[in-house]
Amino acid sequence: MLVLLAYVLFNWWAGLRLAALKERGSFLRVVLLVNLLPLLYYKYWPTFLQTWFSDNGHAELLATVPLAAPLGISFFAFQASAYLVDVSRGGAPMASLLDFTLFKTFWAQLVAGPIVRASELRDQLRVRTWDTSASIAACGRIVNGLTKKIVFSDMVAPFANQAFQAAHPTFLDALFGTLAFGLQIYFDFSAYSDIAIGSAQLLGFKLPENFNWPYSASSPQEFWQRWHMTLSRWIRDYVFMPLTMHYRRNPVVARGSILFAMALCGVWHGAGWTFLLWGLWHGLLLAANATFLRGFFSTTQEIAWRRWLAFAATFAAVQVSWIFFRAESVSQIADFLTALLTLRSGLERAAVRENGIIIVGLLWGGLFLVQHNRERLAAWMSRPAALLATPPIRALQLALVIVMHQNATSFVYFQF
Repeated sequence: MLVLLAYVLFNWWAGLRLAALKERGSFLRVVLLVNLLPLLYYKYWPTFLQTWFSDNGHAELLATVPLAAPLGISFFAFQASAYLVDVSRGGAPMASLLDFTLFKTFWAQLVAGPIVRASELRDQLRVRTWDTSASIAACGRIVNGLTKKIVFSDMVAPFANQAFQAAHPTFLDALFGTLAFGLQIYFDFSAYSDIAIGSAQLLGFKLPENFNWPYSASSPQEFWQRWHMTLSRWIRDYVFMPLTMHYRRNPVVARGSILFAMALCGVWHGAGWTFLLWGLWHGLLLAANATFLRGFFSTTQEIAWRRWLAFAATFAAVQVSWIFFRAESVSQIADFLTALLTLRSGLERAAVRENGIIIVGLLWGGLFLVQHNRERLAAWMSRPAALLATPPIRALQLALVIVMHQNATSFVYFQF
């Protein structure tokens, strides 16, 4: 709470000071550095010490490792930095300390997003609408989030854990372990976003959407337009675009900006080589999407089989990326990729069980069926018969949540 309070007071003052200055560049760099220092100390300093000092005879420095990072520090550090950049670009600062405090500490999105900008919440702090129909819709959104998390995400989490805890996974272990984690992280994080957006809506606040069927994407660029959308826009607007504009006279460096931006996205999730590799992998995919594979990933293709081929390639590339994200070490990444590429042990299983394969397969099949027919489902849901079916469906969802809640785990993104 003290760290969060310090962020509130410092950034409120810095925003007002920035708006009063004519030359803002130097002051902006200083205040952004101040914003990043607590994040570096709590999130990256421990890993730096453990990696570089403990193996070189300086174990006494490990005593300076902080016990725990403040909850949500990555999110409110990025949010505060975006606010200052927006003010430096001509945006109006929040003059009221009360309004700014509510903006920075709004509980629905504080811990794990969505990353809300001042322009998205400023007017709602003073004027917002509330009615019964919006509250009913908000409750439905929250129930959907609870269902995603407790029923689906926590159901497949053990299967992913079995595969990633295996000493030497077989081809089937690596394949279904990766697919299980792809389901787990999607249901887990989109569930949190649903609950956050629904909770805010109960009070009349409208938060930005964070997910839009990302596994239906037919290109890496489209995937990032649909996955964790508030973070994607943050990386684009505050890292990628400024670097591209700064180096616009040097095309080679400008094109490399996407690699740096996605590398930053990777290490934002965690201080480790695996997260850096995850970011670089997506950076390479986006660079290929924008250059020599632009035609292959074009979203305007009229030939059906080419669209499906682009979808399949995007899906495979994204699922491979989850190996980097979930693995505990670079050697485990290499082990998983080796198992997949060499079809290690054929169709034998070592870690993943039959029920895991069946459940993961059924969930992926159901997800594909829904996302590729979502327009038809939306039209059907507006019919009177569908509206009558909503109460028993919600009752079934709540029953499943209550029954399965005893095995619930914390949200994956709480660690970031």
